[in-house]
Amino acid sequence: MVVFVETGSFRKAVSFAAGALPKRGEAPELSGMWLRVRGDRLVLSAFDGLQSAEAGVEAQSTDAEASLLVNGAALVSSVRALPTGEPKTKLTFTEGGLTMRCGKALFGLRGMRAEDYPLPPEPPVEGAVEIDAEDFSKALEVVATAVAKPGALQSMPALMSLRLHVSGGRLALEASDRLRMAEATLEADTDAGTGWSALVDPDRLDLSKDGTVVLRCDGRRLLASSGDLRRNLPLLGVDYPDLSKALGDPDSRPCTVIFDRASLLESLKRSMAVTDKAEPRVTLTITDEGAADLLAAGDGESRKYRETLDCKATEGGLGCRFDPNLVADFLAAMDCDEVTLAWRRNGARQPFEIKGPEGIRCVVSPVVRD
Repeated sequence: MVVFVETGSFRKAVSFAAGALPKRGEAPELSGMWLRVRGDRLVLSAFDGLQSAEAGVEAQSTDAEASLLVNGAALVSSVRALPTGEPKTKLTFTEGGLTMRCGKALFGLRGMRAEDYPLPPEPPVEGAVEIDAEDFSKALEVVATAVAKPGALQSMPALMSLRLHVSGGRLALEASDRLRMAEATLEADTDAGTGWSALVDPDRLDLSKDGTVVLRCDGRRLLASSGDLRRNLPLLGVDYPDLSKALGDPDSRPCTVIFDRASLLESLKRSMAVTDKAEPRVTLTITDEGAADLLAAGDGESRKYRETLDCKATEGGLGCRFDPNLVADFLAAMDCDEVTLAWRRNGARQPFEIKGPEGIRCVVSPVVRD
């Protein structure tokens, strides 16, 4: 059987499905990747024993249905080597395996025994929630900055995940590394009464930025899909801390300062070049209703940095000392012109909130010790 696919789309589909291949040397029986022809689509899929991924591309084929299992790592490396600039790739399914011709290049892959390949768990079919794909992608990028890095909090593995919570026609994304807490709330299209929570690896939620993202959860697994991309993920069976008290109500911090996001970000980057790498900290002080001072020092006061920033403040005297890294990557992920920093009351030891686009915010803990 012969199948023709657009080379760029085929390369992206293989890369997406490869996200569910087991690590090299682990579970050799799951090292394969399926190629299945379903009408005018070629669907590629992989399964590592816990999660599965599936990606489809438009195809022209001589048969309506066909399937072939090949070594996933070998397919990935071969597809990466396909010539650039060639619009089409010809795939030929044979009894012995797969051949790929792209321009003058020809690749061959041996087929694998399909009988030895286990079936992935059935995906959820209930609890569907639909969200605009672009809004979901932007919210995920921002909130994921607060996910704890692997190895940073061995005693609290839940903080290395992202929490999804559906209630009242809204989807909330939450994350915390104990020094900051991020939240994004999105309008969702769902049936009345639908509600669930799920802990997942945020790196597994990379989907299309076009169209609609559909999430389904049954309490054991999460199915995340957008267009031809699908991930069937296990939920992480750990308890996640309640962030609602620390985050507070969005209107619970009346003392506010508005900054130009890009200007504040660049100032923080300049200050980070001065601060101690082991204990980075800067001090932000609102001098009056229209100006703010950003101070930084490093190497035991041997290096110093100061900059005055324009702002719009409800009052002077606001500010605190904080780790600039915690704020900079959050600002960098935002897509907005202005950001608001907010405090419950005046005081250098008060956590402060960063508000960006509607529904997206982050609460940052101050540095309270010398």
